[in-house]
Amino acid sequence: VTGITRLAMMIWPLILTLELGGSTRDVGFIAALVAFIEIPFMLVAAILLKRVSLLMLIIVSALLYGLHMVGFAFATAPWHFYALAVPGAAAAAGLLSLPITYFQELFPTRPGLGTAFMPINSFLGNAVAASTFAIGAHFFGYSGTALLGLGLAVAGVAGLLAIDRDR
Repeated sequence: VTGITRLAMMIWPLILTLELGGSTRDVGFIAALVAFIEIPFMLVAAILLKRVSLLMLIIVSALLYGLHMVGFAFATAPWHFYALAVPGAAAAAGLLSLPITYFQELFPTRPGLGTAFMPINSFLGNAVAASTFAIGAHFFGYSGTALLGLGLAVAGVAGLLAIDRDR
């Protein structure tokens, strides 16, 4: 699941600048806009934890982010990336803020062990994203690689459900 956010960071600036004629200024504005919008959505995610299960919030965030990446593939103008900033930030907020809580809940009697999994999670997410980018960009181009992001989201959700079923 972490890999989809990493993959998105790799491909959307390339699609925006190389395929749609956007500028590096657009990349900077959109990145700042997403970061700014993520903050309130992280607070909303924390509030939602009182009513919705942690796993369900991660699953919904992952699937929404995968659909957000599909938007990259079908964008035809730079302004589409500005429009995608809001749903992308909402989904990314969950994917960035909730995994640490998930890991901590896996080991409630061992403080710190869940947090120790974050670097491993990051490493594996980067490896999955880099591999997907390399294969996808070679065979499908940047926009086609964005579609693979939805596949990663679905695979990540399936993995989470399989792991959680055993708990």
